[in-house]
Amino acid sequence: MTDPTACPRCRSPLDPSDTFCRKCGTPSPDAPTVASDSFPVPASSGSVAGVAAELREALAPGIQVLRELGQGGMGIVFLGRDPALHRLVVIKVLLPELARDATARARFAREAESAAAVSHPSVVSIYQVGALPTSGATYFVMQFVDGPTVQQAFPEGAAAPLPRVRRLLGEVASALAAAHARGLIHRD
Repeated sequence: MTDPTACPRCRSPLDPSDTFCRKCGTPSPDAPTVASDSFPVPASSGSVAGVAAELREALAPGIQVLRELGQGGMGIVFLGRDPALHRLVVIKVLLPELARDATARARFAREAESAAAVSHPSVVSIYQVGALPTSGATYFVMQFVDGPTVQQAFPEGAAAPLPRVRRLLGEVASALAAAHARGLIHRD
């Protein structure tokens, strides 16, 4: 019998709410079987649903798109799973409304190239870059980093412990120094 509190592959502890192991990406024993096109997409984002469907088709079977994580100024971010390597990944796709803009596509591709050019523990690894066949939207597949969001880690109005702030600022400064050593400037 399989222990539902541990990953069946790597034996890492699982929370009851985990559908995948946070360490190796293996589905948890109690994870519901979900059709690949059934993760929730906000009703107001019809173009997001189209990109999600195109992304699922373009990346299958090598990457399974699990769900949307969020959106930013240039892209939509999805959680995915690499079944061959048993790991979770993040897929960032250029927003549909920017996919026709050559300047936006080039800037988005440079973001992936720049991140891939820096080897540092505080910089995520880029695994794959491509363009969706129908919409032309650029995407990249990158390392999944488990942990809280900035909003969760530093709730508004709460004082952050000084040692933690020093450690995080040191990590960010070290990553920026590695980027600067490669001739790159982070503009966010």
